[in-house]
Parts: sequence; C-alpha cells; structure tokens
Amino acid sequence: MTHARAKWVWPAILFAFSLAYRWVFITLSNFDGLYGQDSYEHLRQVLAFRAWLLDAGESRTGFLWPHGFAVTAFPFTAVLGPTSRAVQSCTTLCGAALIALLFELGRRLAPAAGTTVGLLAATIGAIAAQPVFSSVVIMTDSPALMWATLAALFLVRGTDSPQKGRWTLASGTALGMAIITRWQYLLLLPVFVGALLVARDSRRRWLTVTAGFAAPALVLMTLHLLMSAQRPEGFVGHWVLQWRPAHVLLADFFTTEGHTVYRLPNWLSYTQLAGSPRFLFPLLGLMIPAGIWSLWRVRAWFSLVL
Repeated sequence: MTHARAKWVWPAILFAFSLAYRWVFITLSNFDGLYGQDSYEHLRQVLAFRAWLLDAGESRTGFLWPHGFAVTAFPFTAVLGPTSRAVQSCTTLCGAALIALLFELGRRLAPAAGTTVGLLAATIGAIAAQPVFSSVVIMTDSPALMWATLAALFLVRGTDSPQKGRWTLASGTALGMAIITRWQYLLLLPVFVGALLVARDSRRRWLTVTAGFAAPALVLMTLHLLMSAQRPEGFVGHWVLQWRPAHVLLADFFTTEGHTVYRLPNWLSYTQLAGSPRFLFPLLGLMIPAGIWSLWRVRAWFSLVL
C-alpha cells in the first residue's frame, strides 16, 4: 500500500465504525431524530428551505436561527426526499465525519506522537454519549461542530503547506459555515485569529483569512435576511427569546412552550451532566491541565491556542 493510500486508512476505519455505531442505535430504537421542540423547529425550517429552492415555495419567515443547517441538509433532502429520516441522515453523517476529522486534527497537532493522540480523541468522540446523541437527533450541534473541526484542520494544514492562502481560505469558509449553523461559533473567531497571530503570518495571509471568514457568512446571512424580510420581528420577537435569564435559577416556571418543572433549579439540572461518565468522561477531563502544561513546556503555542 502506498503512503498516500495508507494515510486514509485510519480516518476511513473511524468514519465507518462511527457511522455503523450510530446507525445501530437508530435501527434498534427506531428513533426518527425528533426530540423536543427545537428538533421539530429545525425540521420544519430545513423542509421549508428545500421547498423554497426546489419547488419555488414561499420562504418560511420569522425563523430565529441561521440557515447553515438547512444548507448542509439540503443535498440529503434533495436526494432522499422531504422526510425526517433524510435530515437525520445529515446529522448522522456529520457526526461520523467529525470522528475522522478529530483523528486527523490530533495527528497533525501532535506529529511526534504518531497516531496516538488522534486515536484517543477519535475514540472518545466515537463512543461518548453526547456526540452519539447529537449525531442521531435533528439538531445543529453535530453539523456545526463538524464544520468547526474541519476549519481547525484546514488551519493546521496551512501551517506546513506552501499553499497557505488556499488552506486558510478553506478554513475561513468552513468556519463561516459553522457560524451560520450555530451563532455560538463566533467565539472561535478570536481563537483562530490568535492562532494565526502566534504563527506570525504575513499581512497578505491575514487579508485572505479575513475574506475567507467573511464571504460565506455574509452570503448566507444575507439569505437569512431575505427569507425573513416579510417578518423582521422574527429576530426580535421570536418565541425562543421569550425565555428569561431568571429561568436559569428556577425549577418551576412558565414559557410559551408551557409549564416547565425540574426537580432541581434549571442550571443545576444541566450541570449534573458534568459528573456523568456517559457524557463528558470526567476522569479524562482531569488530564486537560496536564495537557496544557505539556504544550506550554515545549512552547507549542499554535497547538495550545487551538
């Protein structure tokens, strides 16, 4: 086997294993990906987006979240039809692709360790409960994280390539897709800029990165604005925004979704997940300070920032 083919063996194996692992769960449980209000809201928007593109239907206005998920899921609904299974297939494939990307990202960030770091990161992502659940439910979590990880991989790839401009442009495009899939990924923008600053790149590359970050976000945010033009209150009056910060502290409260009752205060109920080995691997989490210290000790600033 040639070296060019051999380097794809582990990513291919990890992708196939992760995909099979998730599809076994879906098949045994007959789960259609719809879980809670948000899943139904995302499904309706994805199908409305498909109808708008293929059937010249009316755009669904008043949608709070950005359209990156609808764009990512469109090829699946175009081929498989306007069904929840088609949209679920998108999140499942994104979740499996994420595992292969984690392996490659770990391998490139720690080349001296061979495949060890990549395999550890990929294994955790492949079997931990939260990544698996996010891969089978119709939500933006898995697609957004896949785009963000792809952006990080492209950024790292550009550090050892003579074609740095192309890789950083690709990184910016992927990060733009992550941002317009989940707004929270705007927080990665200063992280990526910080990594480039540490890498001491030229002014020209800075301009390329800026263009790569801005272009896809502007295009798809413009699409979002056009689809919501008939009801601009969709950004400021959507039912999601009727949640109040005080709800975080309460165990019993009312929203437009109805009467919500938790056994513990809202914030404490969700914090409990941090102590569950099924979700966050707390023991492995304790290794984070050791990892930070190891990177600091060898002055691996680029890897440390990412």
